[in-house]
Amino acid sequence: NDVLAFLHFLAQPSDSLALATLLRSPLLGCTDADLMKMLSEMQAAYALRITSLHFTSLLAVVQEILPETAKLLDEFLRMSGNYPIEQILLRFLERTDASAAYQLAWGEKEGALAAANLQQLVEIVATRTPEGSGSLLAYIDMLRDFKGVDEIGNAPLGTNSLTLMTMHKAKGLEFPVVILLG
Repeated sequence: NDVLAFLHFLAQPSDSLALATLLRSPLLGCTDADLMKMLSEMQAAYALRITSLHFTSLLAVVQEILPETAKLLDEFLRMSGNYPIEQILLRFLERTDASAAYQLAWGEKEGALAAANLQQLVEIVATRTPEGSGSLLAYIDMLRDFKGVDEIGNAPLGTNSLTLMTMHKAKGLEFPVVILLG
């Protein structure tokens, strides 16, 4: 979801929901307090009918409250359309230190799995071309089609592991406990 929010933000910078999702992700690590402060600024400006550009969008408020984050986002907005999407995505994951961010947010094991899955996602973007124009929105649609499909599965964490999957037609009937004998 975080990568989709990032790509959606690049495609439509005025989309406050995509930006808020990205801000709250481990990649940018915005706190609830920061986000609430930004939303309060926007509400206050709207209530006072302030029409200056400083308060008309979440991105403008981010520029006021989190200038370093705004600078980072602006860098990627300028790259958009000038570089291949896989280079933009890879650079974003490097600049946000995605592996460390997910390990900090989710713990070492889950963070390592998230980092491996992000690398696999970059490979998908680099090796597959979406139908149509190849625009950011086309890539977003392509990645949404992959979401929830376990054709590729999670990236392997190591050679000394076992992945157990259940096969059934009814969603939501995953087994809470699995016992292996023998």
